[in-house]
Amino acid sequence: MGNIQKITFIIALIMLSGCLTKPDFALSKVESRPTKPISVKPKPIKQKPVVAAIAEPRVNTVTDSKPKPIVHPAIASLLKQALEQQRKGDLSKSSALVERAVRIQPQDPLAWNRLAFIRLQQSNWVQAEQLALKSNSFSEGQSSLQLRNWRIITEARKRQGK
Repeated sequence: MGNIQKITFIIALIMLSGCLTKPDFALSKVESRPTKPISVKPKPIKQKPVVAAIAEPRVNTVTDSKPKPIVHPAIASLLKQALEQQRKGDLSKSSALVERAVRIQPQDPLAWNRLAFIRLQQSNWVQAEQLALKSNSFSEGQSSLQLRNWRIITEARKRQGK
C-alpha cells in the first residue's frame, strides 16, 4: 500500500470511529409522581349541520388568485331563481333551473356547485360527489368555491360509507 492510501485509510477509520462513540450527556430519568384522577365532563359540541355549512357562499379575496369569470345575465338570473326555490324547499324546481343554467354555460363552476349541493340535499350522494368534482375541474384559482366543493365531496363520501 502506498502512503496516500494508508493516510486515506487512517482518516476513514478516524471518521468512522466518531460515529461509534456514545454521547457525553446522560438522559435524565422522568420522575413518576402519583396523580389524582381528573374528572372531565365533555361539553356538547354545537355544530351547524354540514349541509348548512356547505351552502353558505363566501368570497375569499385573499386566496382567490384568479378573477371570477363574468357570469352571463341569464345564468345569474337562473341561479338566483334556483336559490329562491331551494329556500322554499322545492328542490326539483331548483334543480331544473340549475340544469338549464348548466346547459347554457356548461363550464360555469358555480352552476355545477349549486347542482351538486342540490343533489346532496336530495340524498343523491354519488351524483353530488361527481358534480362537485366537475365543478372543481372548472374552478381553477377559485379556492373558496373549491373548498365548498370539497365539503360536498367529503359529506357525500361519508354518506356513501367511503
